[in-house]
Order: sequence, then structure tokens, then C-alpha cells
Amino acid sequence: ITGKTSAAVAFGTEAPYLNNLGLDTIVIGPGNIDQAHQPNEYIPSNQIEPYCNFLQKLIQKICINQ
Repeated sequence: ITGKTSAAVAFGTEAPYLNNLGLDTIVIGPGNIDQAHQPNEYIPSNQIEPYCNFLQKLIQKICINQ
């Protein structure tokens, strides 16, 4: 959807457990993963609207245009 390539990162998520139950999972989000779960964690305001647009396209693609 974004044209960017995916990458592996070192952090925890419940996605593998859901995947083991047969649910397709996607781990995504705005911001910098290096800053996640830090005392100064934040999402730059210029990333909020593009991320919302991305989510709308993703929902459209997965849920409506199967």
C-alpha cells in the first residue's frame, strides 16, 4: 500500500500468539520504533494524518475489496 519494504525489528507483540490461533496479523504504527516505550515516546504530528490515511486504505483493501 505504501510502496515501502517491510523489515524485522526487535520488540514484543501479541501477534505471534494470534497468528498461532489462525488469525492473520499485521504489526504497524506511526513513529520511530527506536523511541517506542521510552520515557520521551511521542508521535510527530506530521505522521498522524498520513497514518490515518494509510489505515483507511488498509481497511478498504482488507475488509471491503477482498
